[in-house]
Formats: sequence, C-alpha cells, structure tokens
Amino acid sequence: MADCDLLIVAFPLYIDCLPAPLILMLEKIAAQRKNNPTPKPQRMAAIVNNGFPEAAQNNTALAICRQFAYETGIAWAGGLSLGGGAVFNGASLKEAGFLGRNVVKALDLAAVDLTGGKPISQEAAAYMAKPIIPRWLFLWAANRGWKSMAKKHGVEKNLKDKPKQNFNEK
Repeated sequence: MADCDLLIVAFPLYIDCLPAPLILMLEKIAAQRKNNPTPKPQRMAAIVNNGFPEAAQNNTALAICRQFAYETGIAWAGGLSLGGGAVFNGASLKEAGFLGRNVVKALDLAAVDLTGGKPISQEAAAYMAKPIIPRWLFLWAANRGWKSMAKKHGVEKNLKDKPKQNFNEK
C-alpha cells in the first residue's frame, strides 16, 4: 500500500466503528508511514455501509477515517455513506436494479472525482446517502424479517420477553 496513490477503504459499519481487521491494517499503515521520513504523498477515501435505514449512522466511522488520514499525513479525499445496505441482501448493484440506482450514481460521480485528483463531491455523497427505500418500509420489512426468523426457530412467542426485567423481579 505504500506505493498506491489513492487508498480506498470500503467496509461495513460495526458498532459505530470500523471492523477490527481494518483498524489493524490502518495501524500498520500508520506505523509504516511513521518509520518512513518521506512517505509518498497519498490520498484516502472511505465507503461505509450499514444495516440501519439512516446513512448518518456512519458519521463516526467516517470521522475516524478522516482523523486517521490527518494524523498520518494522507490527504483526505472524502467518504460515501450508505444506510440500509441490508436491503441488497448480498445482491450486486446490477441485480438490485432500481434500488441501487442512487448508489451507482454516487459511485460513478466519485470515480470521476477521484480519478481527476479531486475529493469526493457533495453531489456524490448526497446520492449515496439517499434512502434506498422509505424508512417506514425499511422498518416494516426488517420487523417482518425478525418475526419470520423467530418463527423459523420456534421463538416467535418470546419476541416481547424482557429477560433482564423478569430476572430482577424474582
């Protein structure tokens, strides 16, 4: 990675943060750059996906990436934040059809920006942050999925249980 001009990290949000393997990689990059008195100028961009309906859930992770870039002397080239990525359920953007249209627009715009030596534009970031489906529909589908999974495992009658509360009452 020391030879790249542009480092793009793409990752799923994990408890409001970067996944541990990515953190380890960034720590290694930071150590390598610290040990090299004249590191090659580089740029960094990030693409974060989460399973919540709101893209803003990724703000902390993007701030961590931006801070990493700052502290290592890498020029921050911006980030893209996708909420509701679970809607795709592992399908490619091509397979997702109209559901992926704004993601494709965002990636296309960001590619033009980054290959042109510019940071990711606000326009690209705005397309990526647009909800894939309305929040109410996302929540309805998610709840339906949880209920289906609970039924499959024979615990649908336990969904409203409050074990901790019941434990404290005994």
